[in-house]
Amino acid sequence: MRCIVLHVYQTAHLWLKYASICAGRGFSSCPSINAYRAQIKFPMMNNSENEFSRRVTITNDLGLHARSAAMIAKLVQNAKSNVWLIKDGKKADASSIIDILSLVCPKGSTITLTIDNQSDLGILNDLVRLIESGFGE
Repeated sequence: MRCIVLHVYQTAHLWLKYASICAGRGFSSCPSINAYRAQIKFPMMNNSENEFSRRVTITNDLGLHARSAAMIAKLVQNAKSNVWLIKDGKKADASSIIDILSLVCPKGSTITLTIDNQSDLGILNDLVRLIESGFGE
């Protein structure tokens, strides 16, 4: 327990140190912040768009309903890591029909599809095609 608390303290301390160095220059353009973010291996700022995520808009008239959620869950079964759907800050496991439905995505909703591992890029691209095609409906 002491190790975890110490790590959190050190992480927060370093973050504040780099934040004070970069004040006034804008965090995204600050080399110290970017070096620090790479060092601790997790994003400290909103990084919803990266090579492992795609934003898509629900185009079918019925929105994201049970049948379309089942199509997503079936496609994700072949993934080697976790696949997530994110809408308005809520994150749902793409392998769970119930989790997907809990996002409540009517037509026109924009969601972000995210994978945890680069080996699942093919599945991510298949999901984008499926959603953009309106689930074949």
